[in-house]
Amino acid sequence: MLIAMAKTVGPAVTALGAGTAAGIWDQDAASLAWTLSLLGGAAFLLSAVAPRQAPGVVALLAAGVLAAYLAPALSAGAGSAALHEGMIAAAVAAGVAGAAAVLGASSSLTLSRWVRH
Repeated sequence: MLIAMAKTVGPAVTALGAGTAAGIWDQDAASLAWTLSLLGGAAFLLSAVAPRQAPGVVALLAAGVLAAYLAPALSAGAGSAALHEGMIAAAVAAGVAGAAAVLGASSSLTLSRWVRH
């Protein structure tokens, strides 16, 4: 029971944390390439480990980025500008993470079929 829950909750918590870290990094760093690399790498690895959870991993990565943008804005009282910027960042994150998750899940499933035969 505990192992089954860890297989479900582990990738979800890791994806949310990686998305939040990427969102914070995106706000602080001037380099978009490192932010996208962090998102793509996390999506690829998490989807390779748990290919059936790939859509959830992508959604949680994007939610983490959105949360990183909205948390300071909500505490400071800023409104729609922060929401607009956060939604754009989350959409970009979902696109990058989605592409990487497809590659990760595909490579994992291909490798598992290759190893079985």
